[in-house]
Amino acid sequence: MERLFAALGRYSLTPTDLDSLRYTYLQARGAPPEELLAALKAALARLPGQLAYYPYLIARYSEVGDAEGVLRSIGEWMHYDSRRRQLPLQRQVVAGAGQ
Repeated sequence: MERLFAALGRYSLTPTDLDSLRYTYLQARGAPPEELLAALKAALARLPGQLAYYPYLIARYSEVGDAEGVLRSIGEWMHYDSRRRQLPLQRQVVAGAGQ
């Protein structure tokens, strides 16, 4: 799989595109939540302000029962969304994470 993504990286795909493809592939393959979580954390390490990943990260932390990870991710998401453009989505995700 890594060879495939390395080959795709030579084309006009951005690192964000590759991270999204990797996550989608793992999810479709039925990867365990821990593996999905690792892929998201790696993607955010490369580009911390990528707001689109945070709802998925929070869902995975919730899935594995890591309340600290959920809260830390919500805080990071709100930090990077300084103009609060994603506030409605953040409210929805936070409400869903508590269930």
